[in-house]
Amino acid sequence: MWDEIIKFIGGSAVLIVAIAWLIRNLISQLLTKDIEKYKFELKRDADKEIESLRASLNLEALTHQIRYSKLHDKRAQIIAELYGRLYEFQWAVSAFLRDFDKDNEDNKTQSVQELDNKSYEFKDYFDKHRIYFTENICSTVDELVNALYSAYVPLETRDRSDDKLKQVWGECADTVRNKYPAIKASLESDFRTILGVSEK
Repeated sequence: MWDEIIKFIGGSAVLIVAIAWLIRNLISQLLTKDIEKYKFELKRDADKEIESLRASLNLEALTHQIRYSKLHDKRAQIIAELYGRLYEFQWAVSAFLRDFDKDNEDNKTQSVQELDNKSYEFKDYFDKHRIYFTENICSTVDELVNALYSAYVPLETRDRSDDKLKQVWGECADTVRNKYPAIKASLESDFRTILGVSEK
């Protein structure tokens, strides 16, 4: 009888261990499947999120590029217009100085008016567009304008009978010859850098 009880208990124990092992393996396989499915879904969601971020960053970069391109185009137009006005202003100063001693009073008045107009057009245009330039460029332009002003303003109100007229005229001409070119060259260099045409 004890033999039978031990056989029964032993057989039951083996059966219980076998059933427990099967259940454990079944649960382990189900959990492994769930973990793999979760990992797959997590990776898929992460890939979607990364793709969405990439698209967002690409759109932002494109928007920035378009905005920068438009700003660059606008600055290029302003520089071209400003440089043209500077040329006209400088040419008017040079013509005024060149013809100063030859002009009669009517011609002198007309030359002064034309010069004042070119000066105003240049300065007004620049002041309206200062925001497009660095402080350094603004200072250079201001210095340039002051150099041109000092090249003709002292002569505008001088009487032809003034003994110092020739000396003042010479000083004004020296300003245009000596001071103006260096300032203009500096400004041109800054403009070329902005436009991307400066030589390395």
